[in-house]
Amino acid sequence: MEALGRRKNGEEFPAEIAISRFSRDGKFIFTAVLRDITGRRKAETDLKRYAEELKKSNQELGDFAFVASRDLQEPMRKIMTFADRLLHYDGAGMDERGRDCLRRIQNAASRIRERLDNLFEYSLVASGSRGFQSVDLNRSISEALVEMDIGAGEPGGWMEIGKLPRVEGDEFHMRQLFKNVLSNAVKFRGKERPFKVVVSARMGEEGFWRIFVEDNGLGFEQKYSKLIFKPFERLHGDEFPGNGMGLTICDKIVSRLGGAITAKSAPNQGTTIIISLPEKQRADSDRPAAPMPNNPSKSL
Repeated sequence: MEALGRRKNGEEFPAEIAISRFSRDGKFIFTAVLRDITGRRKAETDLKRYAEELKKSNQELGDFAFVASRDLQEPMRKIMTFADRLLHYDGAGMDERGRDCLRRIQNAASRIRERLDNLFEYSLVASGSRGFQSVDLNRSISEALVEMDIGAGEPGGWMEIGKLPRVEGDEFHMRQLFKNVLSNAVKFRGKERPFKVVVSARMGEEGFWRIFVEDNGLGFEQKYSKLIFKPFERLHGDEFPGNGMGLTICDKIVSRLGGAITAKSAPNQGTTIIISLPEKQRADSDRPAAPMPNNPSKSL
């Protein structure tokens, strides 16, 4: 138990007391060990203050990312618009070098605008402004496929969608999660074989559902499994479209729900994305850490 101790000079200090009882000559004897925990209390206070400062700093950074990504959209739109006008109306009077410069401006502005869109999307997820409700993941993945304009019998590939559960979350973000993960599975397909994507689910530990998204695509070295969730990281360079924010946004969505996302892969052996989501949301103080699978199902 904890109590207040008093030094010889009258100064009080936080203390931890351990009391034990034993018998000697037919009598009970009690012993008490008093430990000064001033240092520990100070460390706990410093840690709490640091956590509050870090939370405030992260909030300020998130607010800045939100405002910056939103306010920079209009200037970038104007750059693209005027570059289009110059190329359309004055392109005939330019030499090829001038037209090439304008096209480079257009391409650069387009890439910046795409990154701003992703940063804005990421900041919205990080803000946690949406509430939680029961979400049917079968509906979420169906709507994601509609937005991707891909059906189960897509020419050149195949998707097999198993029965998925209901979890507490946000419908928009669940649809966004599946759209990003499935888009990657289709985008990084093998060049010499049709893509195949299998989605399945099973109940895991501590009330968490595990969602498996398996593909037979290009895959990657397992040592990069954490890198792929970092902002703007791209393992395949400019060979494929995108800017490396899709899985970062997925990681933020899952983390906000108290879940976890990881990947198992090998070159030319496909990739398995494993998403752990709690069936029910709990208060932060009661929320267990999302279990990470030690032996996920093998990639296709």
